[in-house]
Amino acid sequence: MNKIRTFVDPYVHIHGCFPLHKFFDAACVNFAAQAYEQDLTEFGGVLLLSESQGADWFDWLAKMADKGEPIRNGSWEAWTVCRTEEKSSLILQSHRGDELVLVAGRQIVTREKLEVSALMTETVFPDGASLAITVEAIRNSGGLPMVPWGMSTWSGERGKILS
Repeated sequence: MNKIRTFVDPYVHIHGCFPLHKFFDAACVNFAAQAYEQDLTEFGGVLLLSESQGADWFDWLAKMADKGEPIRNGSWEAWTVCRTEEKSSLILQSHRGDELVLVAGRQIVTREKLEVSALMTETVFPDGASLAITVEAIRNSGGLPMVPWGMSTWSGERGKILS
């Protein structure tokens, strides 16, 4: 029986120093490697953005979708970007037939110096509010708050705040 699985990367940052088509190609390779290890022939890949202040790749890509502009590798089209029925997600399709779902999200630094991801929302939140206020604002936007795991985050004084 064919099993279909969806792989999700919940903490994705896009950096302008890397070609965008290579970034999405690498995501597909990583998802395919996981599928291979699990003996899966069919799989999907979802990237949940966690964009910092000043970064808005999701909006930029959404505008590309609206204009029908592809992501290029030199002179040829490497990826197309399409809107979905949901405001906060896009479909990316490669010229090879690979497909990724890209979901909007933000990264906020709280007053306590904790990083909180606001997953599945296009809302931009200010840095510097308390953890409690930040989490409440994310929930009120319809997003999902997440604190990424890191030894320095979940131990010591910041770990006590999270507890």
